[in-house]
Amino acid sequence: MYTCIDCGKTHDKLPQFFMWRLPETPDGKTIAIVEEQKSLGRTEDGLCFVRCEVELAVHGHSETVLGFICWVEVEPEVYEEIVQYRANEKARPPFSHLVEGWLSNSVHGVRNSYGTRVGFEVVADDPTPYIRWASARSSLGRRMKIGATPRFWHKVAAQWS
Repeated sequence: MYTCIDCGKTHDKLPQFFMWRLPETPDGKTIAIVEEQKSLGRTEDGLCFVRCEVELAVHGHSETVLGFICWVEVEPEVYEEIVQYRANEKARPPFSHLVEGWLSNSVHGVRNSYGTRVGFEVVADDPTPYIRWASARSSLGRRMKIGATPRFWHKVAAQWS
């Protein structure tokens, strides 16, 4: 239990990680996918998705990040490249480039984040790639650059519950 510096109320612990189970349409309806490998799935009509994580550093808490685990739509040929890599990571050279796609979930607390162009890093032995950049002119790109205040964290946690 702690006293929140934002609202002054006593809380157990605010969640740090927020996960979407499925990709969504712009109006928030879930998209049914077949998850072929952990964090990799596609629809029957060929849309391809990779589950990724956006991390935001929390001001005043050097070791604390907020993690938003969401889905990114990628081109089919990019998806196949990742599937092949994941099938035999040990025998393949590591990805040397960021993979590009579009957010398929809205990040809570970040206006107009759905559909943001992002780049993520595919890392060996970690099925959930990390989003390393978002379009600089986007609200998500700005939020990634400035991080999260405790007030932002509190607001997101309240929206999530």
